[in-house]
Amino acid sequence: PAEIKTLLQEDRLYFHDANWDPDYHKSAEQLAWFLEKTTGNKVDGVFAFDLFAIEEIIKATGPLELPEYNEVITDRNIHERAEFHSEITLTDEPGEQSYLPVVLQKLLNQVLVTPQENVGSLLASLNQSIKQNHLLLYFSDKSENTSFSSLGWTGTILNPQCPVQLAQDSCVVDAFYQVEANIGVNKANHYLARS
Repeated sequence: PAEIKTLLQEDRLYFHDANWDPDYHKSAEQLAWFLEKTTGNKVDGVFAFDLFAIEEIIKATGPLELPEYNEVITDRNIHERAEFHSEITLTDEPGEQSYLPVVLQKLLNQVLVTPQENVGSLLASLNQSIKQNHLLLYFSDKSENTSFSSLGWTGTILNPQCPVQLAQDSCVVDAFYQVEANIGVNKANHYLARS
């Protein structure tokens, strides 16, 4: 993209910037392409979620213990800890895994053993994240993608048509949406005041 060429002075697109398009469907296709070229495996789907979705899941499943970092992650400190590890520890020690992949692995393990009495809370947190676009879904299978898109879960930018009752008039339908990009290596977006 022109902005990456200009602002980052990159001459090619890398995986870490492949989610550039504000239409998540297009970005997910690009991410799937990178994964298939890199691993040789067909990608069935791409799910995107941010720290707000992780915060909601931790609320439902409980704190995460990270003995390798001597930390306990809660819904109240996940943003601060992610910021700390992205700002303070910009490079990992040789052989050390990056912070957020460790958090993600622990979180997935915790989700898989969620007690039955907490499943309702977990599903509610996922629903909340999907409604607020903190969790987006993309499937390579077009019929699956169409089904989830009709629910508004895919982050696809809609292109609305003129309503039937206005089709005879000169009708203009336009969409307006905010696009925010952080092209730095930090998590500063959490500290922006939006209105």
